[in-house]
Amino acid sequence: MKTTRLPTIQTILYATDLSENSIHALSYAVSIAQSYKAKLSVLYVVPDVWEELAQQAGLDLPGYDGLTEWQGLSDEQRQEAEQSLKRRITEFCESVEDCPVEPSDVLVESGRAAAVILKTIDEGRYSMAVLGSRGQDRITDLLLGSVASEVVRKSPIPVLLVPLDEDDF
Repeated sequence: MKTTRLPTIQTILYATDLSENSIHALSYAVSIAQSYKAKLSVLYVVPDVWEELAQQAGLDLPGYDGLTEWQGLSDEQRQEAEQSLKRRITEFCESVEDCPVEPSDVLVESGRAAAVILKTIDEGRYSMAVLGSRGQDRITDLLLGSVASEVVRKSPIPVLLVPLDEDDF
């Protein structure tokens, strides 16, 4: 009889948008990490609005004179996002026994969310990724497209999409 080799989950990437649903998705990521004794990394992507606009308009922003002023704003946004994310993760972990997230495992990057998540997956050698299937709000999802959908289509690893908690409907 042939033996089936089961996948080993050693590292999990949990990508968040800091929405209320993201905490619901975090509970799944933590549960899976605990069950498999896996390392859990948390990623938040600060949206780079200028990069998005430039890409849609076909512009080359590095040549734009005022870009350095806007990059300073992005650094400030990055620091605020990192502090907010660490605070939320710490609050969550205080309510969970043996929380597998360490402060050094919290990553904050900037850019287009799906592209950054996919790049992080490729560079981090993760076994799986966990994302919420709904973001900040339904209008934003419609306007910006679905980050989750793109990640699922292009990811080389399994992606668990956690739907919006029923209590949030």
